[in-house]
Amino acid sequence: MIKVSALVSCYRSEAWLATRLDNLLAQELGEALEIVVVVSGSPEREADIVRDYQARHPNIRLLETPHQTVYGAWNRAIEVARGEYLTNANTDDRMQGHGLARLAGVLDDRPEVALVYPDHWVAHHPRDVVDWEAALAAGRLRRLRRPPYRHQDLLLQCWCGPNPMWRRSLHDELGLFDETYRVSGDWEFWLRVAEHHPLFHLDEPLGIYYRNPEGLELSQQATRLQEDALVRRRYYAPPTSSSHSPSP
Repeated sequence: MIKVSALVSCYRSEAWLATRLDNLLAQELGEALEIVVVVSGSPEREADIVRDYQARHPNIRLLETPHQTVYGAWNRAIEVARGEYLTNANTDDRMQGHGLARLAGVLDDRPEVALVYPDHWVAHHPRDVVDWEAALAAGRLRRLRRPPYRHQDLLLQCWCGPNPMWRRSLHDELGLFDETYRVSGDWEFWLRVAEHHPLFHLDEPLGIYYRNPEGLELSQQATRLQEDALVRRRYYAPPTSSSHSPSP
């Protein structure tokens, strides 16, 4: 039975993809993890890499689409995903082996929680992403600690980090990601969820986040500022009682 679907969007990410798939295949969830890879009009060989892995791993699915925003790629993956829970799996990030099982366990144990997000380790060099265990042991990764969830904080910035997990049913209730956004569509959707359901911060570092100078967060700052302003204007309002985190 598929428990979690990992959404992997690929565009010019050939150098990262194989080790990312290895990282996902090593997750403790095992066959309960479905990996949905969307190759979004990339000129590189990501689709060939995925097909090679598919020959050995039936839990990997491949979609090839014209180039679109990352949120468009996530939506195509969501439309075919079979997991009860979803998580985005960026090709230049990594997850500790127990990480996805730990997040799924929170959602299992707390049926009122719609989305859970952990702390993460920050890497500043590609080698520390690929060989993150050695980098962690050597003290080269910095933990980014987040406080307990507060709706007021989420209104100010995208506070859920790079590797949250959320319920697939939210998209039936609230719709898919808004594909008109290029860099802030995840934040917009988390706020959409938070208007109706509790979010929960897990005080454990589970993921490894690469501050990639070529990634969306750092390479499109002007677009991010414009889109962040749109999100704030749309959602800034006093929180409702359902927007607070449940007690630990």
